[in-house]
Amino acid sequence: MVSDLRTAVTRLGFDAIRSACIGFAMAQLQRAKAFKGIERHLSALWQQSVLVAALCFVLARRTDKISPDTAMLTGLVHGVGNFIS
Repeated sequence: MVSDLRTAVTRLGFDAIRSACIGFAMAQLQRAKAFKGIERHLSALWQQSVLVAALCFVLARRTDKISPDTAMLTGLVHGVGNFIS
C-alpha cells in the first residue's frame, strides 16, 4: 500500500508521472476559455501527440538505447511549438 506521494512517485517512476501530468495539462488546455475557437486544432494536436508518444514508447521498448518513458514524453511534447506564430 502506498501512503505518501514520495513512495507513489518512486513506485511509478518520475517519467511516467511527468507524462501523466503533461497529458492532464493538455486536457485542461482544451477546456480553457482562452482557447475557444481552436479546440478542434488542440484536439487534433493532442491525438497526434498521443499516437506519436505510443509509437515512441513501443520503439524504445524494443531497443536498449533510451528509456521508454523518456521516449513517450518526447512524443507527447514533440508538437509543442505548433501554435506559435
